Amino acid sequence: MPVKLNGKKHQWYFIRLNPFLLLLPLLGCSHTDEIGIACEEGVDEVYTISAWEPTFPGCGYDNDQCSDDKLLEFINSYLVYPARAKRYKIEGSVAVEFVVEKSGCISRKQIIGSLGFGCDEEALRLIGMMPLWLPGKNDDGKSLVGVPVRVRSVLLINFDLP
Repeated sequence: MPVKLNGKKHQWYFIRLNPFLLLLPLLGCSHTDEIGIACEEGVDEVYTISAWEPTFPGCGYDNDQCSDDKLLEFINSYLVYPARAKRYKIEGSVAVEFVVEKSGCISRKQIIGSLGFGCDEEALRLIGMMPLWLPGKNDDGKSLVGVPVRVRSVLLINFDLP
């Protein structure tokens, strides 16, 4: 929007900040760099199953297929095939276990099924880049929307040469 200041026209741009980002430190998350969000681990119990499973952002709890599609789109957009794996024609899957915290942050990332040749490191890098998820929820018997809980998840990241 052009604005006159001291008799000269200047172009001003207003940037809208997502107010949620200001809450990250209060939620136990902190923005570490352009590619990821670091999480502080909670102290509550970690569930393996919840009434509402954690969901990749963009779809909501009631659309598993949409969430799976968004997650696959994210992985395909950011996956960089490791040079060593390409050189030796390594293909397969890396299994990564992680916890989706109550705030939607990802913590406790660890490889539980290794492929090697740089693929494990790339899988961990991808998990570290993920945006905030919709956290898992359990029914507390008091509200219709449930309460956020920490949920352990496992994701297989496939490495397939073109």
